[in-house]
Amino acid sequence: MAEAHQAVAFQFTVTPEGVDFRLSREALKHVYLSGINSWKKRLIRIKNGILRGVYPGSPTSWLVVVMATVGSSFCNVDVSLGLVGCIQRCLPQGCGPYQTPQTRALLSMAIFSTGVWVTGIFFFRQTLKLLLSYHGWMFEMHGKTSNLTRIWAYLESVRPLLDDEEYYRMEMLAKEFQNKTAPRLQKYLVLKSWWASNYVSDWWEEYIYLRGRSPLMVNSNYYVMVEWAQARQAFFSSGKNKAALEAIERAAFFVALDEESYRYDPEDEASLSLYGKALLHGNCYNRWFDKSFTLISFKNGQLGLNAEHAWADAPIIGHLWEFVLGTDSFHLGYTETGHCLGKPNPALPPPTRLQWDIPKQCQAVIESSYQVAKALADDVELYCFQFLPFGKGLIKKCRTSPDAFVQIALQLAHFRDRGKFCLTYEASMTRMFREGRTETVRSCTSESTAFVQAMVEKSHVKADLRDLFQKAAKKHQNMYRLAMTGAGIDRHLFCLYLVSKYLGVSSPFLAEVLSEPWRLSTSQIPQSQIRMFDPEQHPNHLGAGGGFGPVADDGYGVSYMIAGENTIFFHISSKFSSSETNAQRFGNHIRQALLDLADLFQVPKTDS
Repeated sequence: MAEAHQAVAFQFTVTPEGVDFRLSREALKHVYLSGINSWKKRLIRIKNGILRGVYPGSPTSWLVVVMATVGSSFCNVDVSLGLVGCIQRCLPQGCGPYQTPQTRALLSMAIFSTGVWVTGIFFFRQTLKLLLSYHGWMFEMHGKTSNLTRIWAYLESVRPLLDDEEYYRMEMLAKEFQNKTAPRLQKYLVLKSWWASNYVSDWWEEYIYLRGRSPLMVNSNYYVMVEWAQARQAFFSSGKNKAALEAIERAAFFVALDEESYRYDPEDEASLSLYGKALLHGNCYNRWFDKSFTLISFKNGQLGLNAEHAWADAPIIGHLWEFVLGTDSFHLGYTETGHCLGKPNPALPPPTRLQWDIPKQCQAVIESSYQVAKALADDVELYCFQFLPFGKGLIKKCRTSPDAFVQIALQLAHFRDRGKFCLTYEASMTRMFREGRTETVRSCTSESTAFVQAMVEKSHVKADLRDLFQKAAKKHQNMYRLAMTGAGIDRHLFCLYLVSKYLGVSSPFLAEVLSEPWRLSTSQIPQSQIRMFDPEQHPNHLGAGGGFGPVADDGYGVSYMIAGENTIFFHISSKFSSSETNAQRFGNHIRQALLDLADLFQVPKTDS
């Protein structure tokens, strides 16, 4: 939380009685401590920068190399093959009485050892890079050797969504692109990959997160917001407003002390949805959205987060929150009266109220922005629920991936909800790559649609349905592995599209691919990234995950968290303004689809 240090260390005033000079020791103490803490942090950053720069080496390993070189010299063994002598002869003469032959020899050996150490670090890094570039293990079954698989492509992903005429047209556009435009664009991407640490991430961050024009609330970006930029220039560029704004923007994160009370009550189904909406947008005026994250504390002591998307993806903030919950409950603890253990840090300055000057013109802008935000928030329908009949424990008995199981259930639920299939987005992490973020898994496949149609027709026996399901699950799992290992297609097509724009080259194929709406946008929130507690033994300490707004105005946003062996959390969003969607209706279809899939395998399940 930002803290503005408005207190002054001394006051100097001239009165008829004379000069009044007052010195505040408490303020000077805080100024002194702030300076000490600032220098400590600066030194720590310098130290961490050095350690990161020499990784995987360390000062200890450098000392070992130096001692080994010096030790071998005392044993009359020249491990440098004469290089130490060459370095010694190249050292400048006349550096004072301290430059004895012995010190020159030691200095030469230290220089040689440093060179060997740096060279070793370089080769170790390159070897590690080559080692981590191998992703074949993702496709290997236990005890078996993996087979070569065909890289899936865009046309395969849209085949179940297009009729024969539309598919033929896209096929012609794809062939034209492949034969004419693609080779030229690809050369530029190859060139970028030679010098950039990641040829996707910087463009993805700039054009997807930072150049969008939609408001941050419910969406993902905060840059290029015209109204805020104009208000900032007019009302927050000088004086006390500038100082207060700088105090907020320099803070690591923002804390909102909410006057409302929210809590998840398993007996009240609506409680989790209300809790989620409060975290997603609140009352539209007590959140600071253009911040790394906002820590929201409700009146009854419940906590939650609202995270901005540009700087990191959901697993990062989820990792943080798991650590916070685990540390708070199992390491720090509380007294019998409910107070925190430990003692307050006396060096921390007290919180200080920020000073603002808000003229009537600014108040009018605030009111106008509030009405826009309120309309946006009121249009979002968020339905959250905890699916209790089973979790990944039962799913694993079906011998399938839990994620594939849920994704196929989503396809079945969506078809029952809308009567058709749609382009489906699932986010896959690419964190095995340096600066990797996400890749798209196109979950609506020919295999999954074939299974869904067979389920809806109700004319197939369970054995046939199980075979179709296993084919769809195997296809999905393979696509997920391809996406994780850099063999997805959407980020690459995105980069080719950007290169075509830079070059002024028109590509009807890329333009159509990048303009297709994702009417079902999904994401799995990872659970148990750190092993601080067993979720089966402490189910009350599980978080419910998080959610996001729908990507398309007539679509759904679905996030889910497979929280252990016995439960799954779902967050479903849509817009009230769309007559085609209803988040609660879709949630009910998801419930039934999961139960229907479990029934295929006749696995006993608990009651809801």
